[in-house]
Formats: sequence, C-alpha cells, structure tokens
Amino acid sequence: MDPKPISDEITVSPQIAPSDVAEIAAKGYRAIICNRPDGEGADQPSFEEIEAAAKAAGLEARYLPVTSGKVRDEDADDFGRALMELPGPVFAYCRTGTRSATLWSLSQAQTRDTADILAKTKAAGYDMAGVVRRIVNGGKTPTDTGDAKFDVVIVGAGAGGIAVAASLKSRKPGLSIALLGSGRYSLLPARLDHGGRRYLRRRNHGQDHGLAHPAGGALDQVRRRRL
Repeated sequence: MDPKPISDEITVSPQIAPSDVAEIAAKGYRAIICNRPDGEGADQPSFEEIEAAAKAAGLEARYLPVTSGKVRDEDADDFGRALMELPGPVFAYCRTGTRSATLWSLSQAQTRDTADILAKTKAAGYDMAGVVRRIVNGGKTPTDTGDAKFDVVIVGAGAGGIAVAASLKSRKPGLSIALLGSGRYSLLPARLDHGGRRYLRRRNHGQDHGLAHPAGGALDQVRRRRL
C-alpha cells in the first residue's frame, strides 16, 4: 500500500488489497472509495472483497468506477457528492491513484483556488496539467462557447508569471494566455493612455482601476483570471 495524502480530508492510493483495509482503519480513515472498475487487471481484487473487508473493519465503502483516461464531468460530480455524504477522512484508490486525484481536483474546482488544487496534487505526486482547463472551468469540460479557452495557461500571476506572459506575447502576439493566481482581481486587455504608456485595467469588486505597466503591447489580450 502506498497512500498519497492530498489534504486532511482525503488520501489517494494505487490499488489496495483486502489485507490493507485494517491498516487503513487503524490510520483513522472512515470510508473507502474505489475508482477502479472490477476486472481491469488480472490480479486485481474485486470491490466486493474490499467492501467485505471494510465492513469488517467498521468502514463505509463506495464503488465509483471510472475508465482509465475517461474521467467524465458526471464522475467528478459523483465523487464530490460522495465526499460530502461519507464520513471522513476518506481513502480513495484506483490502479495508480491518478483517477482518484483527478476526480478530487475536478470536484473541488468550484470551491478551491486552481493554484491550490494543483499544488496539493503535485505534492502528492500527481500532475493535473492534463485537466487544468477543466479545473479553471469549474470542473467541467470546456465547450466552444465556454470562456475558459486559452493557448497557454500560466500558474502563478505574480511578477514572474506576468514576465513570462509578456515574453510569450512579444514572440507570438496572437497567443491567448491565462494567468492563474489566488488574487481578487483580473488583468484585462491593455489600452494606451494619452502619454503612450500601456495600462491594464484592474477589475476589483466590479470596478475598474488603471494599473500602469511598462510592457507595451506584449500584454494585450493577456487575462489574469480571478479564482
């Protein structure tokens, strides 16, 4: 067993065996979620076996199977609902833990900052870069009419992130770039003031404020999204 804590409320893990359940209970977990379909691997214990061991140890168990590489929005919704309904902390597993980490990330997208989700999963050993657009979009798959569609997403909207965005825009002006941070404002397309300097509009609590920036045209159409 190789548990990977993401937060105080949840730990994810590669495949477990029925013999691991007693140790899971001893560590204080109160529920187990299985995100691996039965029969995926030849040496894989069935959920029925895990559930029987969980009941013997006084734990609740829930079966939420997800096909590898095909995490749907509905799956994330079900996972988020299970986290609210089951006693915690929760121990979730699949073949490697990636599906469980992905489901947690998407289920938390409307209540946690994107940067926080990415940091917690990275610390646990899981890279959520492949679903970052869905996280930014509230845990849902972006559509052609959605507003979370960018060529480049930069995590970190401080001076370093802005510098990287400016550099990219200077080389490829047509790029659409999102800067992700935990701030309370967003940087919208730049405009020229009467002195020829570039200004970015800072939106804060529904109001716009001028924010001087010397980047010239490099930051046109760069958007720092409020998270």
